[in-house]
Amino acid sequence: MPITPRSLRRRWGSTLTALVLAGLSPLATARTEYLFDVSYNDRPIGSHRFTVIREGEEEQVRSEADFEVKVLFMSVFRYRHVANERSASGCLTNLESETDDNGTPFAVGIESMGEALRVTQRQPKAEETTLPVACATTFSYWDLERLQRDALVNAQNGKLTPTRLTDLGATSLDGEEARHYRLEPAGMDPITLWYGDDDQRWLALETRRGDGVLRYRLQDSGVGR
Repeated sequence: MPITPRSLRRRWGSTLTALVLAGLSPLATARTEYLFDVSYNDRPIGSHRFTVIREGEEEQVRSEADFEVKVLFMSVFRYRHVANERSASGCLTNLESETDDNGTPFAVGIESMGEALRVTQRQPKAEETTLPVACATTFSYWDLERLQRDALVNAQNGKLTPTRLTDLGATSLDGEEARHYRLEPAGMDPITLWYGDDDQRWLALETRRGDGVLRYRLQDSGVGR
């Protein structure tokens, strides 16, 4: 039988119909950005941006923080952090981060090995460790459900930190109805988090750092496709 434009159209139409019926149609990509103003003892010190890209069960997150605390125009504390992570079905598969924590450098790589995570620390000293956990997640403040796990991975140093999340109930934040939670990581100061009451959108964060209080307040968030 000769191939004609009509027969080609029929073939392509049948193929596309089969793909859709088989659930193989292209997945929509959702992009959400959170930009936080950061203050220390109510003085502005910088910002922290999170870019979250989801495609089906896959997720990519880029975190960029830049803080500087000054006293009498002199810098007394500086923090810079960049991390890129990938997850699948809520499980961390890959992470690369670099941090300057007031002059102390950190550089960490994490890779999933199926039933465990391989952590390669390049700074401040070179070492490789294995975390015996099949499905881990970082301190994913943008995803309240993940914060309910018993332990979270610190993106700065690659450590698996035991945590406990407590629902503190309904409240308000800048006139907006919200719920707030207390996250208690082992060996760290508690972290208070606020989320939109209707959509669980991450709104704010507060914790102690040294002798002061570090606060995040959402400046902008956007969702696109």
